[in-house]
Amino acid sequence: MNGIETITRPRFLENEELPPSYYEAPAPYKSAPSCNVNLLELSRYARKIGKKLIELTNTDDLSLIAVVMKAPTSAIRFKNASSLLDFGFANFEYKKMVNKDDVIKSIKVNKGVNTQINVVAEEDCGTLIAKGNDLNIEQNIELPDVADAPIKKGDIIGKLTYTLDGEIVGECNLIANKDVEKMNWMNMERHVLEKWFMLLR
Repeated sequence: MNGIETITRPRFLENEELPPSYYEAPAPYKSAPSCNVNLLELSRYARKIGKKLIELTNTDDLSLIAVVMKAPTSAIRFKNASSLLDFGFANFEYKKMVNKDDVIKSIKVNKGVNTQINVVAEEDCGTLIAKGNDLNIEQNIELPDVADAPIKKGDIIGKLTYTLDGEIVGECNLIANKDVEKMNWMNMERHVLEKWFMLLR
């Protein structure tokens, strides 16, 4: 197959029902719902309408599924499936836009023992797009200017959204990367003493 010589060897599943393990495996494109395919149901549907071939292959960051139905011979089915995969890998890519725990922004904390906190991505965020379209992706950060203490690590502070031509192609929550206690007389005294010790060192 031209263009995919370096790709992991494809899995060819001809006229057979996929085992439940394929359905239970993690979806390769978590942030792109349109790419989540129930392979078990797909193979059951294909069985009802005649001869079919389901071909699975992947690179390091992109997995593709080619489904060919009602082709008269195995040779034609394999050729068409290979053509579909060639087209997919030549024209599309998985674009990761942010990694889990990447610091997106720092915001002020009101009445906290810390005056500010880093806000990080809750999970990896990416999308399947046509090659070259990544330059048109726009990032939108929804965050308050100030967060009120107390704050727990993992609390949702805001949201990160990516759009392409006005359509959302990826999003994830923005969360606090640590605990911030609310200021009171006890921890205020401890906080002042820690500052003094730092100044005297």
